[in-house]
Amino acid sequence: MKTFFSISFLLSLTMFFSCSQEKKPIAEKVATIDTLAKTEVKTISAGEKIFNDDCVTCHGFDGKKKHSGAKDLSISELNIDEIVKIIKSAQIIGNKLHSPRFPEVLRDDQIKEVGEYILTLRK
Repeated sequence: MKTFFSISFLLSLTMFFSCSQEKKPIAEKVATIDTLAKTEVKTISAGEKIFNDDCVTCHGFDGKKKHSGAKDLSISELNIDEIVKIIKSAQIIGNKLHSPRFPEVLRDDQIKEVGEYILTLRK
Protein backbone atom coordinates (compact mmCIF):
# COMPACT_ATOMS: atom_id res chain seq x y z
CA MET A 1 0.00 0.00 0.00
CA LYS A 2 2.88 2.28 0.84
CA THR A 3 4.32 1.75 -2.65
CA PHE A 4 1.00 2.68 -4.27
CA PHE A 5 0.89 6.01 -2.42
CA SER A 6 4.53 6.71 -3.23
CA ILE A 7 3.96 6.09 -6.94
CA SER A 8 0.78 8.17 -6.90
CA PHE A 9 2.58 11.00 -5.16
CA LEU A 10 5.45 10.93 -7.67
CA LEU A 11 3.04 10.91 -10.61
CA SER A 12 1.15 13.84 -9.15
CA LEU A 13 4.35 15.82 -8.70
CA THR A 14 5.50 14.99 -12.21
CA MET A 15 2.18 16.14 -13.70
CA PHE A 16 2.19 19.29 -11.59
CA PHE A 17 5.69 20.35 -12.65
CA SER A 18 5.24 19.41 -16.29
CA CYS A 19 2.01 21.41 -16.52
CA SER A 20 3.37 24.39 -14.65
CA GLN A 21 6.37 24.64 -16.98
CA GLU A 22 4.13 25.02 -20.06
CA LYS A 23 2.26 28.01 -18.68
CA LYS A 24 3.26 31.40 -19.99
CA PRO A 25 2.82 34.68 -18.19
CA ILE A 26 -0.31 36.58 -19.21
CA ALA A 27 1.72 39.42 -20.74
CA GLU A 28 3.55 36.93 -22.98
CA LYS A 29 0.23 35.40 -24.10
CA VAL A 30 -1.14 38.83 -24.97
CA ALA A 31 1.96 39.63 -26.99
CA THR A 32 1.60 36.35 -28.88
CA ILE A 33 -2.06 37.00 -29.66
CA ASP A 34 -1.22 40.57 -30.72
CA THR A 35 1.52 39.30 -33.05
CA LEU A 36 -0.84 36.75 -34.61
CA ALA A 37 -3.52 39.36 -35.13
CA LYS A 38 -1.07 41.59 -36.97
CA THR A 39 0.09 38.84 -39.30
CA GLU A 40 -3.43 37.68 -40.18
CA VAL A 41 -4.67 41.09 -41.33
CA LYS A 42 -5.43 41.05 -45.03
CA THR A 43 -5.24 44.31 -46.91
CA ILE A 44 -7.90 44.58 -49.57
CA SER A 45 -7.73 46.76 -52.63
CA ALA A 46 -10.28 49.43 -53.47
CA GLY A 47 -11.49 47.21 -56.33
CA GLU A 48 -11.99 44.26 -53.99
CA LYS A 49 -13.95 46.41 -51.54
CA ILE A 50 -16.28 47.64 -54.27
CA PHE A 51 -16.64 44.08 -55.61
CA ASN A 52 -17.45 42.78 -52.11
CA ASP A 53 -19.99 45.55 -51.58
CA ASP A 54 -21.73 45.39 -54.95
CA CYS A 55 -20.96 42.23 -56.92
CA VAL A 56 -20.88 39.26 -54.57
CA THR A 57 -24.66 38.88 -54.49
CA CYS A 58 -24.61 37.54 -58.03
CA HIS A 59 -20.95 36.64 -58.64
CA GLY A 60 -20.00 35.38 -55.16
CA PHE A 61 -16.76 36.16 -53.33
CA ASP A 62 -14.83 33.80 -55.59
CA GLY A 63 -16.57 34.93 -58.81
CA LYS A 64 -18.18 31.52 -59.34
CA LYS A 65 -21.72 32.00 -57.98
CA LYS A 66 -23.51 32.65 -61.31
CA HIS A 67 -26.71 33.94 -59.68
CA SER A 68 -29.30 35.68 -61.89
CA GLY A 69 -27.33 35.04 -65.07
CA ALA A 70 -24.02 36.34 -63.70
CA LYS A 71 -20.94 34.94 -65.45
CA ASP A 72 -18.31 32.79 -63.74
CA LEU A 73 -15.52 35.35 -63.44
CA SER A 74 -12.94 32.74 -62.47
CA ILE A 75 -12.92 31.33 -66.00
CA SER A 76 -13.33 34.58 -67.92
CA GLU A 77 -10.79 35.20 -70.67
CA LEU A 78 -11.61 38.90 -71.09
CA ASN A 79 -8.84 41.48 -70.80
CA ILE A 80 -9.08 44.54 -68.56
CA ASP A 81 -10.47 46.80 -71.31
CA GLU A 82 -13.23 44.32 -72.13
CA ILE A 83 -14.12 43.91 -68.45
CA VAL A 84 -14.32 47.69 -67.97
CA LYS A 85 -16.53 48.02 -71.05
CA ILE A 86 -18.95 45.38 -69.71
CA ILE A 87 -19.09 47.00 -66.28
CA LYS A 88 -19.77 50.41 -67.83
CA SER A 89 -22.48 49.07 -70.13
CA ALA A 90 -24.78 48.01 -67.27
CA GLN A 91 -26.05 45.16 -69.41
CA ILE A 92 -29.69 44.28 -69.65
CA ILE A 93 -30.13 40.50 -69.62
CA GLY A 94 -33.73 39.42 -70.04
CA ASN A 95 -35.67 42.16 -68.31
CA LYS A 96 -33.12 42.74 -65.54
CA LEU A 97 -30.53 45.49 -65.41
CA HIS A 98 -27.19 44.03 -64.29
CA SER A 99 -24.41 45.95 -62.55
CA PRO A 100 -26.82 48.89 -62.25
CA ARG A 101 -24.77 50.92 -59.81
CA PHE A 102 -21.52 51.10 -61.68
CA PRO A 103 -22.09 53.56 -64.54
CA GLU A 104 -24.06 56.03 -62.44
CA VAL A 105 -22.09 56.01 -59.19
CA LEU A 106 -18.51 54.88 -59.79
CA ARG A 107 -15.79 56.88 -61.46
CA ASP A 108 -13.80 55.41 -64.35
CA ASP A 109 -10.79 54.75 -62.11
CA GLN A 110 -12.99 52.83 -59.63
CA ILE A 111 -14.47 50.73 -62.43
CA LYS A 112 -10.95 49.92 -63.60
CA GLU A 113 -9.97 48.91 -60.04
CA VAL A 114 -12.93 46.50 -59.95
CA GLY A 115 -11.83 45.12 -63.31
CA GLU A 116 -8.30 44.61 -62.04
CA TYR A 117 -9.65 42.78 -59.00
CA ILE A 118 -11.79 40.56 -61.23
CA LEU A 119 -8.61 39.50 -63.04
CA THR A 120 -7.29 38.15 -59.71
CA LEU A 121 -10.25 35.76 -59.43
CA ARG A 122 -9.01 33.68 -62.33
CA LYS A 123 -7.61 30.25 -61.53
